[in-house]
Amino acid sequence: MIRKKALPIGLFVVVLLFPFMASGASIPVLTVNSATINYGNNQVTFSGSAFEPLTKSPTVLFSGSPLAIVSFSNTQIVATLPANTKAGTYSVFVANCIGELVPFVLTYGATGPQGPIGPQGATGSQGAPGPAGPTGPTGPTGPTGPPGIGPNFVTSAQPTVIVVPTGPGLVTVNSIVLPNIGTYLISGQEEVYNNSTAVGSGSCYVLYDTDVEGPGLPVGGFTVAPDSFSVLPLNGYFVATAAPTTLVVQCLWSGSSNMLAQAGPGSILTALQVQ
Repeated sequence: MIRKKALPIGLFVVVLLFPFMASGASIPVLTVNSATINYGNNQVTFSGSAFEPLTKSPTVLFSGSPLAIVSFSNTQIVATLPANTKAGTYSVFVANCIGELVPFVLTYGATGPQGPIGPQGATGSQGAPGPAGPTGPTGPTGPTGPPGIGPNFVTSAQPTVIVVPTGPGLVTVNSIVLPNIGTYLISGQEEVYNNSTAVGSGSCYVLYDTDVEGPGLPVGGFTVAPDSFSVLPLNGYFVATAAPTTLVVQCLWSGSSNMLAQAGPGSILTALQVQ
């Protein structure tokens, strides 16, 4: 048995090109200009040049596999695509009989119009809170609001020694200003001293500054032994119908003219608004 030696690749190419070299003709250049797909019979038609320089069928590789050639000429190839070809982009290689190979990108199928927007999906779970941002600059100070209407607490100053006159006149011992209309709880005390040698008596009132002897809040009468004092508690409610209102404590000495009564420094008047 006689074995035939295979020709080297370089020699094989020379053999393929020999007819052109012998005739002095230039070597044709393989080109693929375009490709058209007929989806009715699932065929593709390539247009170009030098598909059959030696009148031999060219080869079309589709995704690495050769396609069945339906017809061919030097400028056109018609090949059948695989029956299960899906829409997409494929790499195609076209080769002629003299060893020239040209790549081509073939798009199978067309992009249809965009479909309608689907329904909104469910809201995902809330993520972890981020770090606190920096504190912004301090804003401007707002306008001062209106004064409150209560409750308010006011108190009088403690007086020095005040002589209580013999009737019928009254002397003001303490005074306070009620800032709002409303009901106030009155508290405090009045100290009355008798500096005479006889027993003396008198009375005190909590009054508006416009009252003379009533109809204010009577504190009560007092009877004071010689050279001693009496403490009168101030307890009760007073309704202010206007604001501001000045409230006073006035006392009257009912003894004879040779008796002397004094309002002491322990006297004080307070008011707490309760309504």
